[in-house]
Amino acid sequence: MAKHETIPSTRHKIVHDLSFKPKRRHELFMALAPAEQADIIHMLNKNVKRDVLTHMTDDDLVALLAKVDPDEATDLLQLLGPKKREQIVERLSTDLKETLGRLLEFDPNTAAGLMTLDYTQVAPSNTVSEVAQKLKLHEDRTGRTPIVLAIEDGRLLGVLPSNKLVIGKPNEQIAKYIKRTPTINYSATYKEVIDSFRSHPHDKVIVLNDDGSVLGIIYSDDVLQLMHEQESASLYDF
Repeated sequence: MAKHETIPSTRHKIVHDLSFKPKRRHELFMALAPAEQADIIHMLNKNVKRDVLTHMTDDDLVALLAKVDPDEATDLLQLLGPKKREQIVERLSTDLKETLGRLLEFDPNTAAGLMTLDYTQVAPSNTVSEVAQKLKLHEDRTGRTPIVLAIEDGRLLGVLPSNKLVIGKPNEQIAKYIKRTPTINYSATYKEVIDSFRSHPHDKVIVLNDDGSVLGIIYSDDVLQLMHEQESASLYDF
């Protein structure tokens, strides 16, 4: 298969072939460009992912993990054996190794296993211009735009909507723009996370430690993906 950019019309066919053609799975996956591999891997169920990863070389695994988001990279590493996982983590960049090290400390089958670390903390006394500068630093370092969480004395006050940085005056404190947001304990089960999104529809929930400090964020897209994976895994097992 020639390496080309994956488009939506062919994406499902690739996922289907990877799922139901196990003898050609490695060949099909490695024929994809690195960006395509990162785009496709999250659409596969856990059994297929594990099979794909175990047949990849260390170099190919490192390249793949560098392309996906940290939370996805953590999920993929959890599918490897302890020795292999440690071996791969040691080859990652310093920043990615530090991020994944934090995520790997948590049980992958809990809320902590679903969360991402793409957020930045600010104080309610910070001005709009100060927050904008923090956002730029985060984007320059990671290439991603983070969620802005307002924290005071180690406690979450809420989220600062991104549009407020556009309409707010540069020297204006952000306190009046802070919006409350749902939270969940890091040890919550998958079912509790799904129930939280179902009972009170929202686009994200903040994951807290036992002391109320922020650990990460779970997005609704990640919950929908989890539900899809669970359904796909049941079908695959059948």
